[in-house]
Amino acid sequence: MRKLSTIALLLIATICFARHIASKGVVSITDARKTGEQEPDNAKHKQHDVVVCRTKDRAYTVYFFRTETDTVRRFQGTWGTDDDLNKASYKWLNDTLVSIRLYSTKSKKQAMFQVFGRHLPDGTKRTGIIRKN
Repeated sequence: MRKLSTIALLLIATICFARHIASKGVVSITDARKTGEQEPDNAKHKQHDVVVCRTKDRAYTVYFFRTETDTVRRFQGTWGTDDDLNKASYKWLNDTLVSIRLYSTKSKKQAMFQVFGRHLPDGTKRTGIIRKN
């Protein structure tokens, strides 16, 4: 009986973990070229939120949030392009890596890449973009 309850508990934990990692969604891109770029407030976001802003510098900044030591932390990566894109789809591949697709609902233009971010044991932050073809 005890063995059966342990197996059931492990199965439930595995399903919950798989759902947690497979977070995905679609967000509208905020155009900050006229209003000025404002970084999102960590307090207003939760684990696996994604926010994308179009900047004045012909680029898109992707902000992504993850929880570390009971605190929601913001990470970011910037993708440069002249294309006018208005939507972003995302999928968390693991706890530090997010697949991003920026696209236009009016044309066939799109950009696909991955962003990563985490804190190292010494307290430094590592973020970046991995180009995806």
